[in-house]
Amino acid sequence: MQIAAYAGSPEKLRLEAAIAHVRCRFESANPGYTLYVNGNIRSLDEQIEKWNRSETIEQSAHYMLEAIRAEVAVATFPGANSLKGVSAFRELLVSFKPVPMPSLAAPGLSRHGRMQAVDFQVMAGNRLVAGTEVSSVVETWERTGWKVKLQTAVSEADVGFAGPLKNPDEPWHYDFRPLAGDQLTSPRPDCAAPAN
Repeated sequence: MQIAAYAGSPEKLRLEAAIAHVRCRFESANPGYTLYVNGNIRSLDEQIEKWNRSETIEQSAHYMLEAIRAEVAVATFPGANSLKGVSAFRELLVSFKPVPMPSLAAPGLSRHGRMQAVDFQVMAGNRLVAGTEVSSVVETWERTGWKVKLQTAVSEADVGFAGPLKNPDEPWHYDFRPLAGDQLTSPRPDCAAPAN
């Protein structure tokens, strides 16, 4: 129901206008290329499905399980039935650093699920040039210059996007944080790009 309500909302129109401004700047600087953004909200079901099939989540979970088992097995770790033990276990969980870093936010916590974040992808016609695969960051985004080119377009458009996401390194991921009261209009007609 909330996703349906968002479809015609001022928030959606503002996001679409912001994306169009970034796309306009990007296309002007990079003839023959455009930006694609999936304008659909990631439902909780979709977030859970992506989480459950993510290799980095699976690898991080195995690492965490083994690391925590090793920590609590040490003779000096406080017993589980004591306040000191509960506190020590809580501290262990809070301070834990996963390896590898998960490439997805926990379901329900993703800014994509509230359309407060978007992933830009570089396209040449119908061909995907730079997508959203974590394994492609260096080869596809950094060595080719797409990371800097996207950052430049976002910065020049100055419409409320913050990013890119640094941890994990996702040069395509930008949070949408417009200032309260910002009213965006579509860019000039000669800059209009195909709808998402």
